[in-house]
Amino acid sequence: MRVLKVIETMANDLCSGAITISGAAYTNTQSTTKATSMGDPVPDCVTDFGNGVWYQFTPPAGGLMIVDTFGSDFDTGLAVYTGSCGSLTEAACNDDTDGVTSQITLRLRPA
Repeated sequence: MRVLKVIETMANDLCSGAITISGAAYTNTQSTTKATSMGDPVPDCVTDFGNGVWYQFTPPAGGLMIVDTFGSDFDTGLAVYTGSCGSLTEAACNDDTDGVTSQITLRLRPA
């Protein structure tokens, strides 16, 4: 007898499945309960990094990008990377700006 184990995961659990953010303003609410850390780099500022999800953004113009987890009810960490999957460079990292939530403000150059 063979048993098939189905593991539920999320589309943006891996870098290759990153959700593309196409506008300057973006809001999303997402649980990471079913996310894994498989293949995720460990951010420099998050010592006990957990399950991550991925987003991709190409800035149409220069300016400031602000990313946060404000409103989260669990401990968060954020990292922003440049490059492509398999060849990422950490550009910014934050763990717990405001209690358990995180925020990154980063100056961007257009692509």
